[in-house]
Amino acid sequence: MITLLIKPASGRCQLRCRYCFYHDLCGLRDVSDRGVMAPDTLESLVRLALAPGERGPVTFAFQGGEPTLAGRPFFEALLSCQHRWNTAGVPIQNSIQTNGLLLDDEWIRFLARERFLVGLSLDGPKEIHDRYRVDARGRGTFRETLRRYDDLRKAGAMVNVLSVVTDHAARHVRSLHRFYHDIGVEYLQFIPMLPPFGDTPLPEDAPRLGADRYAGYLMEMFDLWWEDLQGNRAFRVRTFDNLVQMAAGHPPESCDMNGFCSPHLVVEADGSLYPCDFYCLDEVRLGSLREIAQGRHGDPATFRLQSLATCEAAARFVAPSLVPDPACDTCPHAGLCRGGCRRQRDPLGLGPLERNRFCDAYRAFFDHAAPRILRLAARLSYRL
Repeated sequence: MITLLIKPASGRCQLRCRYCFYHDLCGLRDVSDRGVMAPDTLESLVRLALAPGERGPVTFAFQGGEPTLAGRPFFEALLSCQHRWNTAGVPIQNSIQTNGLLLDDEWIRFLARERFLVGLSLDGPKEIHDRYRVDARGRGTFRETLRRYDDLRKAGAMVNVLSVVTDHAARHVRSLHRFYHDIGVEYLQFIPMLPPFGDTPLPEDAPRLGADRYAGYLMEMFDLWWEDLQGNRAFRVRTFDNLVQMAAGHPPESCDMNGFCSPHLVVEADGSLYPCDFYCLDEVRLGSLREIAQGRHGDPATFRLQSLATCEAAARFVAPSLVPDPACDTCPHAGLCRGGCRRQRDPLGLGPLERNRFCDAYRAFFDHAAPRILRLAARLSYRL
């Protein structure tokens, strides 16, 4: 199985979201903007991903920046490449994470027809969404985003919602929950906002998320989700689904819940390859599609993309995450928490790993919710 996170327009975006980690990350590289992926780079990527001997299925997940800036013809070319190179007939899943603002009627019909899984960035009702998700003129984007969400659903597209949790959002969990129900969300992924790498203090008005606020968000959202489950009206929540899956003895599908880094391949627009979306930095670059074609990673005819996940550069990146925080040794929730995502332990960026910034939040949440998570794991009627 191969999952590729692809940045077809690098970090380019028409929005200026005030918590965008990738915008900050790009600024730390020698070349921040890698442009738009060229047709030959796309062809090379698809050919390698679908090479005979690679184990399917293959997921092509497009992110940004804003991936729709690459244009619809880019994604039409993607499908042509997949048809041309998928000689073994392996299952393919295409997905795209987008702010949705460039999705006109033709775009939406295309995504629905070709069965793309669409992740739409929508932080909640207007007052919450517009606080930080603004355009280049500082204007909120809620109304247009919600209209695209409605249009996607009417067209029959598979659409999920991605929501960033900030201190402000965490004060309004009931409003968020009610909003998700009102618009018919079926699957929600929430992610905690993280500050940029480095020790420079944030401006007073900058978005932030403290452990106490995140604890409150997790507990209240779980309680509301639990109530929904009792009435058979719950929408899916990725974090909670994963925790139930883990409690039932299965591995999580979300890499940040493993307790150690599990390299997946991030492909920048110029073909550069990295082990993690949070670490597309020059220091951890694994190589590039051009270098593979030039034979710098072995015989191009027999090279397998999966081998990059275990190459020397990937092993160096993974190594620090294999050392758990000593506090985890005595934590009663270590089996479910597992220390959290490496990025939450690495405030400086490739520096010594510290205690997870949300450790207190996770401890409080598991004290509150773990018994019910275990009950769900034991219920045969609960389906992941």
